[in-house]
Amino acid sequence: MGYAASKIIRLFKIRNKTVAVVCAVIGFLLASYVKWAMYDYLDLKKNYYNKLKDCTAEEFYDFDYYFGFEGVETQNMIDMYKSIHQSTTFMDSNGEIDYSGFDLTDEQIEEIESKTVWDYNNFEKLLGSDADEVEESLEKAKTMNAYEFTYEYRKAEDKKTVLSLLTSPKVLWKDIKEINRVGRWTLKSHSYTADKDATNVNGWMLWIVWAGEFVSMGLVFLAMTFIGFEKPFIESEDDWALPMGTAPRKFYAPDDLKGFKESMEMSEFNLFDLEIPVGQPQPAKFLTVECFKSRDLNENYLNVYFHQFDKNGKAVKKSQIIKFMRVSKEFILSDKLY
Repeated sequence: MGYAASKIIRLFKIRNKTVAVVCAVIGFLLASYVKWAMYDYLDLKKNYYNKLKDCTAEEFYDFDYYFGFEGVETQNMIDMYKSIHQSTTFMDSNGEIDYSGFDLTDEQIEEIESKTVWDYNNFEKLLGSDADEVEESLEKAKTMNAYEFTYEYRKAEDKKTVLSLLTSPKVLWKDIKEINRVGRWTLKSHSYTADKDATNVNGWMLWIVWAGEFVSMGLVFLAMTFIGFEKPFIESEDDWALPMGTAPRKFYAPDDLKGFKESMEMSEFNLFDLEIPVGQPQPAKFLTVECFKSRDLNENYLNVYFHQFDKNGKAVKKSQIIKFMRVSKEFILSDKLY
């Protein structure tokens, strides 16, 4: 992504760094959003859609549990499930509602207590609205796998796709929170799994992992984006300057760097007064230069870097003291540089 963004900056000749940063950040956020939509879809495919295909609709939705009573008319069961709340499913032998032993969030419990058994299980769409339709659907559920039954026969749900998730941020966010609640990998294994083992990394720890991934990817992305962005732009040629690289020649670093910069503004050739003669040992402080040129050599630029080494020859400091100073064709072609 960073390489692509860098090419876009070069292609459209974006010279303003602020504009480039804004475009890069927007692009990275959009790419991250698409990545999450793809991740969510693949997660649904592996941990939900594939499971629907592996068993009959009757087994998956446990229809036999709800409608397998002999001698009871289907319409009576429909009326009963439309009248009692889903919370009665969790009623113990004393007639009290008991959610212990079930991995339920407060949001899920609230939904359970607010809906009837009929509405909570989506029986209207899965089976039908009247006894005849329900009985026909129950017969189909015995032979059809749950995927075909749900999405092709009953059309009870809209299948989630990458596109539908991209256009439904609330649905995507809800799925991400559910993935985070359960976890998808353990401390012992990197396996992509929906196993609800206690060692699954989930909750706040998984949020930290995801945040760290987002930040690290973002930093690398921005770094890649600006590779080559620091080249000057040649307006007369409507293109980026050609880099000549760092000149092999080194120059003495004056004590008065401010005065040196002022002298360079008067004439870039003053740099040559500081040339280190060939054969002389490298001083602890010195200057290097980097040049950029236009194709016709009529618009050229210079960067100057200050270097400082310690007694052991290890680099202590490197800083840029002149950036993109325009220089002449004669200076660029001088044998004192390259």
